[in-house]
Amino acid sequence: PELTLDHTLAVSAKSNLRAAAKLGASGLTAELGATRKMSRHSAAGFSVAVGPPGIVWKFRFSRAGQKFVVPVLICPYLSRKTLLVSLVLPPTVFLLTKHLVLKPLSRSRKKQKALLLRQRHAQEVAVAMQNAAADVKLMEAAVERKRAAERAAN
Repeated sequence: PELTLDHTLAVSAKSNLRAAAKLGASGLTAELGATRKMSRHSAAGFSVAVGPPGIVWKFRFSRAGQKFVVPVLICPYLSRKTLLVSLVLPPTVFLLTKHLVLKPLSRSRKKQKALLLRQRHAQEVAVAMQNAAADVKLMEAAVERKRAAERAAN
């Protein structure tokens, strides 16, 4: 028999935070983590579990209904310093990576894509302008005849 308390908080459409506590024969285990939906069929997550086995990092990945959990034992005993580091380090590394690596990469890709799109559109507009100029040149003779006919009629 095991008593479990679990709460999930949706941070955004793709991300959620999760806190859980389990009370069982082996003792009390507390878990704190986050999961992010990577695509329609896959999600990745990370959590820190603290309990009788010690401090454990759990890396989660699910793809098309298959779930993979990789537990990494950080420390076999409870220590305040190790607990603090294990709780603070992963989110800090994630946020630093996101803001210093992923966002600049994303911005540069968007700029490159916009530049390529702008160049392609510029070429299409140039071709359209040339075609329009050629059409105007073709119509000039007919327009001049109509003008001359109107002048002669007046």
